[in-house]
Amino acid sequence: MQSRQRRPGGRKDHDIATQARPRPGHGARARTPGLFPESGGGQEQAGQPLFTAGAFGIVYANKDKLRAAGLDPDTPPKSWEEFLAALEATTGKDQGGLALGLKISQTGFNWIYQPLAFAHLGKERFQAMFGKGTTQGFASPDGVRTLEAYARLTPYWMPGTTTLGIDEADIAFAQGKAAFDVGGTFTLAFLAQNGLSPDKLLAFPIPPSAEGTHKQISMAPLALTGLGVTATTRDRAAAIRWIDWVTSPEGAGMVAKESLDLPATDLGTQAEALLGKDLAALQKYFTGPPGSAYEAADDSFFPSDWDQVKPGDLTVRLTPLKEFTPQQAGVELDKVMASMWKSTR
Repeated sequence: MQSRQRRPGGRKDHDIATQARPRPGHGARARTPGLFPESGGGQEQAGQPLFTAGAFGIVYANKDKLRAAGLDPDTPPKSWEEFLAALEATTGKDQGGLALGLKISQTGFNWIYQPLAFAHLGKERFQAMFGKGTTQGFASPDGVRTLEAYARLTPYWMPGTTTLGIDEADIAFAQGKAAFDVGGTFTLAFLAQNGLSPDKLLAFPIPPSAEGTHKQISMAPLALTGLGVTATTRDRAAAIRWIDWVTSPEGAGMVAKESLDLPATDLGTQAEALLGKDLAALQKYFTGPPGSAYEAADDSFFPSDWDQVKPGDLTVRLTPLKEFTPQQAGVELDKVMASMWKSTR
C-alpha cells in the first residue's frame, strides 16, 4: 500500500527534511543522517534515520458502541470468529458494524484479507498462493477456505462502504456510523483530529481464525518516514544534533505523544511512560511469537509488476457485492496472478 495522502512526505522545515519511507527498515538507527537535495525529492540515502513506523491491518472499535451492545470495551476479540460475533452484535438497521474505504478496493485485500490469510495458513502456504505456476493458489482448498472466512464480513459492512475513500470511511466511523474501523497505526491521529479521542477506542490487529495455523499475530512494523539534513543547511552540526535528539527515546516519545504517531525508535520498557497507554497499546502488537509476524512490506514472492488493485477489485466483488462465491473469486484471482506472472520480467 502506498502511504496515505495525509502522511508526511518531502516536506521541509528549514534545514530538516521529512521524507516518506514506505519500504521496510531494519537494523539500528544510523548516527549520521543522509543529505537530501534542496528539493527534498525522492532520494533515499544511506544513513537516513527512521522517524515514524507503523502497520496496516489495525482495527479500531468505538468503546461506547461496544458497551451498548453488551461487549467488554477493554478486551479485543481473540479470534476472527469472536470478531465476527462482535460485528453481528454491533450491526443494526441504520448502522454498519465495519467501516473501510472500499472505493480504494485494495484496502480490503491488503489490510484485512492478507493478514487473515497469513495467520490462517502460515507463511509458506500463504506465499504459495501467489507463486508462479502454483497449484496451491486461491482456488485451491487452502485459498478457498481463506476467502470463505473473509466473505463472512458481508452482512456487517457499513452502508455505502464501496463509495467511500479511506479518509471518508474513517470520518464516518468517527461520526458514529459504524462500531469498527480498519486502517493503520497512523489512523489513530486522524480519528482524534475528527473528534474521536484515543481513550474512546479499543485497537487491535486483524484477529486470526481459531481454525488457523497461528492463534496469535503480530504486525512487523513498516518504516513510514525518515529524517535527513538538506544539502544547503547552514549549520549541519546543529541539524544533526536535533535529529539525534528527536530520534532518541526522550525526543521520539515526546513527538509521538503529541502527534499520536508511533516512533521508529525502540523505547523498550519506557514505552508506556513516554507514549502514554493508548500508543503503547498499539506498539505492543509489533512483537509476538516467532513466525507469526505478518510483514506487509514483504513483496519478495510477488510478480515484478504486482498491482494490488486487481485482486482488490475482485475481493470487493466477493464481499460486500456478492457477485462471486469464494470458489469463483479464487479462480478469478488465480487468473489475475497468472497474467501478472506472465508479464513479469
